[in-house]
Amino acid sequence: CYGFGDLGSCLFWQTITIYLSYFYTDVFGLTPAVAGTMFLVSRVVDALFDVIIGMTADRTETRWGKFRPYIIFGAIPLAIAAVAAFSTPAFGGTGKIVYAYITFMLFMFLYSTVNIPYTSLLGVISGDPEDRTQASSWKFVGAYLGGIIVSATALIMAKHFGRNYADAVVGEQHGWQMTMIVYGIAAILFFVITFLSTKERIKPIVEEKTTIKDDLHDIVRNVPWILLFTITILFIFYNCVRLNVTTHYFKYFIGDQDVPWLAAIINFFGGETNSTFSWESLVSIFNTLGQLVSLVGVLLLPWFSKMLGRKRATIVLMVASFICTGSFFFFSPN
Repeated sequence: CYGFGDLGSCLFWQTITIYLSYFYTDVFGLTPAVAGTMFLVSRVVDALFDVIIGMTADRTETRWGKFRPYIIFGAIPLAIAAVAAFSTPAFGGTGKIVYAYITFMLFMFLYSTVNIPYTSLLGVISGDPEDRTQASSWKFVGAYLGGIIVSATALIMAKHFGRNYADAVVGEQHGWQMTMIVYGIAAILFFVITFLSTKERIKPIVEEKTTIKDDLHDIVRNVPWILLFTITILFIFYNCVRLNVTTHYFKYFIGDQDVPWLAAIINFFGGETNSTFSWESLVSIFNTLGQLVSLVGVLLLPWFSKMLGRKRATIVLMVASFICTGSFFFFSPN
């Protein structure tokens, strides 16, 4: 049930990460420069939100606990903000830019409000390290299931919901809005399951009182934390850039392709398709396979980490990721 929280979160996060830049440039109507600047400004502001939300949640005391209230009370506003971010108002150029800034920053703020307490909940649902490890594993299972759902259905659903419009652009705008409504309803249900089915069992030591100034002072002197923080920032930067350009990569570089071997595999497993694939189908298959392999990777990670050690495993996997991603530079469209 704890894993359902990340399943709900990733219905939003994967859609934002993979498809929002495409939505803003090719559907909403922003230029790439404006969209890119907005992402930069919003993410910088969101980094401040994250710290504030984390410190606020850590000092919250309610009858439901410290972290669970944020999950239940933030679920519906987060879903509404996600739908608003994927809606296209009938504004002019400046109005659209202002609307995009407001809705995206509101979404990021509400996402942090729900997701940071949700992640923190892991540390207080049990005092047993093995329990927390299992819960963490289910958290990642939920995350990758959410990614698989988005990768496999988002473009298809957007195309389906917008198919009856004479104006293709208006149809696509409506399609994305309806897709986010479906994801929003599902995410709310998943957050409710997590709220109702988890309990905060670990209480902080009463005498242990710290100020925000003390917290920040401890962080800036913690060299291992700073190194891991830097690695995490760089890895997320790499991951977000790669995911953000995937849709554009398939639409403008790969395009529609004749892929007989892919059709043969799909037909072998009971599907029915010809060998010509649209770029939408290709990017959906590509992202879905990526999420499936990532899920397998999460399941194998404890074994791999135990075999090599965490430090060596990190180096090996980072190098492998660099080689695999770098190889795309040399591939032709077909």
